[in-house]
Amino acid sequence: MSIDPEILREITEWEVGQEGSEVIGNILDYIPLSEDYIVGEIAPPAGFQGKTLADVHLRSKYDVNVIAIRDMLTDTVRMVPPNYVIKDSEILIVIGKSRDIDRIH
Repeated sequence: MSIDPEILREITEWEVGQEGSEVIGNILDYIPLSEDYIVGEIAPPAGFQGKTLADVHLRSKYDVNVIAIRDMLTDTVRMVPPNYVIKDSEILIVIGKSRDIDRIH
């Protein structure tokens, strides 16, 4: 099985943060999965900081799932439970339709 070189390039750019990635609304970076769905990085809105993932109801309000958190201070990525408290130094790595992710403010 071979990987499409274009998809590999997009994944590489997303992982290392190279320039040239297109920005969609509040989505900092993304990998397209299909015509509608993406894995994207977003900065949590100020209203999310200090709340748990469960408290912000991303799945029920926006039809978006958090798959991981990137800590910008340590540049670590990890999966976190629903009771995880969101910090201002973090980026949410989410999956969903780009239009739904862009509604998160």
